[in-house]
Amino acid sequence: MTNFKHKRVVIVGYPLGTHTHSYAHHGMYRAFKKLGFDTYWIDASGWHMGSLDGFSFDDALVFTERNAGIESMPLVKSSTYAIHYVGNKPGMDITGRFLGKVGRLIDIRFNSMYKWDDNGYSYDMSQLPLEDVVPGLKFEKNADYDRVYMNWSTDLLPDEFNLDDRFIPREKKVHYLGTIGGGKGGIDDCLDTNPYYDNRPFLSKFRDTCLKEGVEFASNCPWLSPLKDEEVKTLTQRSWIAPDVRMQAFLDWGYIPDRVFKNISYGQMGVTNSRAVQDYFNGMLIYSDNPSELFYMAQDKMHDYNLILDQMKFVQENHTYLHRAIGLLKVVNDV
Repeated sequence: MTNFKHKRVVIVGYPLGTHTHSYAHHGMYRAFKKLGFDTYWIDASGWHMGSLDGFSFDDALVFTERNAGIESMPLVKSSTYAIHYVGNKPGMDITGRFLGKVGRLIDIRFNSMYKWDDNGYSYDMSQLPLEDVVPGLKFEKNADYDRVYMNWSTDLLPDEFNLDDRFIPREKKVHYLGTIGGGKGGIDDCLDTNPYYDNRPFLSKFRDTCLKEGVEFASNCPWLSPLKDEEVKTLTQRSWIAPDVRMQAFLDWGYIPDRVFKNISYGQMGVTNSRAVQDYFNGMLIYSDNPSELFYMAQDKMHDYNLILDQMKFVQENHTYLHRAIGLLKVVNDV
């Protein structure tokens, strides 16, 4: 996209593996670099402006998150600020920090299938005047500030997919690498949380079925011991099956997680307990809301390499950070 209206892309984020959003920031950084833009990734953990040695935020697309040091961030009229989690609930709406001080404000929101309703946001996707920009990214034009609804993605760029990875031999062990319960532990020792936000009940029954069938179940907490991307990829590829299990809130809201994109891109069958995720993938995944049934269905299809190939191509052609970056650039350029 040669007619990009800004001179540079500035991503203000966290060191990789230290924050949930660090993975998205890393993905967007690599994607913009791949597209040939002058791209910078600034570490927001404890930063201060004196450490930037005169770095300019002028004439830039600034991509960041509400907690990533925005109090110290220069606000300039020549730049577009795309900020995740601006919020729209009383006491959580931070648009006042930016309106009138920046050239354009874009609120980056989760592209859920149905709705979102947490401490910071409340919106119903069916009630919004949304424009499909690219798969995985929708746009809502507003008089005050614009909204972009975006799904996160796999860390692989399209040319990094190896379609033969679907043939990698599996070991009789499920490696579950996402957050369990309230985090900071596994099924038996993680933090407690509100039952509405707890995936342990489903995951515990899934584990019981694994053990009944002689399949070991192992987890790694991304909060206590984050793994490098290559380690996550390798463990996922070796896993007997690689389910993505979501809590009731995400099932009700229709959240589409990055984990399912990653698992598929590494060569695994897409396996989910979310009807929304199944619908998002046009019904091509393995889906059940019954933990034991999900295990057996996934195990029966684990060597369906043609189905895995279809899933991998679907992600490769539509759902990488390269596609997300292109979509955001179209919005910024008013294309």
